Amino acid sequence: MNKRLLLSVASLAVCGGAAHADEQLFGFVRGAETLPKGKAEVYQFITYRPGKDTGSYHALDFDTEIECGFTDRFQSSLAVVNHYNSNTNVEGLDDLNSFQFGGVEFSSKYRVLSPFKDPSGLALRLEGGYLQRDEVGGLPQQEG
Repeated sequence: MNKRLLLSVASLAVCGGAAHADEQLFGFVRGAETLPKGKAEVYQFITYRPGKDTGSYHALDFDTEIECGFTDRFQSSLAVVNHYNSNTNVEGLDDLNSFQFGGVEFSSKYRVLSPFKDPSGLALRLEGGYLQRDEVGGLPQQEG
């Protein structure tokens, strides 16, 4: 059984203010709200993935993301992805015990309707990135 543990440390104000804690209410689902102009947040996501059918398997994914509001309706983010893999005698994977750079991801979001002012929220989101390591086995890959 694949268990996931998601820890989120959120909302570190980088534009001159106090840090405030917040939460991702829907896990990996993104809401329609955007940051106000001139505000920024830093997120640290840590995902733990233990166990395979054979051998010993432990993996941690570390995603560090910064979001910046350029207008009240438009924001962008940049994330750095890293992986820690510890595999021993896992069928189909090489034995590995290392921390590796995984890649970078970026996104932009434009809010069309506000969930606070309109009957519902609606945002358009574009994202992309470059991942050079597979998160499951830590194997090299070229994914863009």
